[in-house]
Formats: sequence, C-alpha cells, structure tokens
Amino acid sequence: RCLDWTGFWLRDLPLTIGENIDLARSRVGRARVREVLQQVNLWSDITQLPKGISTELQTDGYPISDIQKTKLMIARAMASRPRMLVVAGLLDALPSNDQDHLLEVLRSNRQNWTSIVITGDSALAERCDQQLKLEA
Repeated sequence: RCLDWTGFWLRDLPLTIGENIDLARSRVGRARVREVLQQVNLWSDITQLPKGISTELQTDGYPISDIQKTKLMIARAMASRPRMLVVAGLLDALPSNDQDHLLEVLRSNRQNWTSIVITGDSALAERCDQQLKLEA
C-alpha cells in the first residue's frame, strides 16, 4: 500500500474509536490500533473513556476534542504502515508541543515511510528536515 487515509473526518459512519482507525483493514489488528494511539499520545486519553477504544464517536467526534480528532486521523493513516504518509494541514492548529511530538513520530527511523508535511505555518515548516516553498 503506497498511500493511506488521513486528513478527513469520517462523519457519516457510526464507528467506534478502534473501528475509526482500523477501517476493517485485515492488516490492522487491535495491537496495531493500540500502538498507533500510543505513538500519537492518545492512548491514555482513550482509556479514560468508559468504553475505551469501543467508544462510539458521534458525527462531530464527541466525546473527543478537536485536537484528539486530529491525532486520531494521523493514527488512522499510520496504522497500515504506508510507504508514504502525507499530512496536509493537520498539524497547523495543534499546540507546539503536540506538533513537535507528532513531527518526531512521523520522522522516526522506526517508521518505514516517507512523510510529507504540507503546512502554511512557517514555524512548523522550519522544524521539518527539508522545505519546499511554493509561491503563487
């Protein structure tokens, strides 16, 4: 698999947190769901919910916050171990500490992918290994 799902919210499907990440992909099991949730620093938040990863998400993502939704979308993309991971604008609205952590996860040598971060945030772009600036 070269590319995988990320930067959109699955608002039309009544899915649990775990289902939102695995999307019925046979190569993404419960252990991988836990692993990616830990990598994006979301596991402890999810385990605090009464039903954990079995918590059903409403169309707006409730009961998780917008920041947690962003982390969930990134975890979903990471789950199938794609060869290329494109994160377009998702990191821009996150606090700096979350941006730093997720950039580190995306760039980690343990991951076997090429990551491309598309951003309008110049400070975020400066923290990337390489930058390519496109001007109109």
